[in-house]
Amino acid sequence: METAYDIAEIKSLVFHLGIDFENIAGNTKEEKIIELIRYCDRRKRLTDLANRINEERKNILDDITWSDE
Repeated sequence: METAYDIAEIKSLVFHLGIDFENIAGNTKEEKIIELIRYCDRRKRLTDLANRINEERKNILDDITWSDE
């Protein structure tokens, strides 16, 4: 995600997932990405995150197995 998204695109990604960007901790892009993944993991939304990224970035995460368990 770090190379595929800039901070404005991360804000858009978060918006499309129905998440308030202010609820994602971190000051740098890298921190926001880490906290977004943690946020989605805690809420069992990793699949939603992966699906949205794949839609926006031509399936860059197809080789990764995600689990919301």
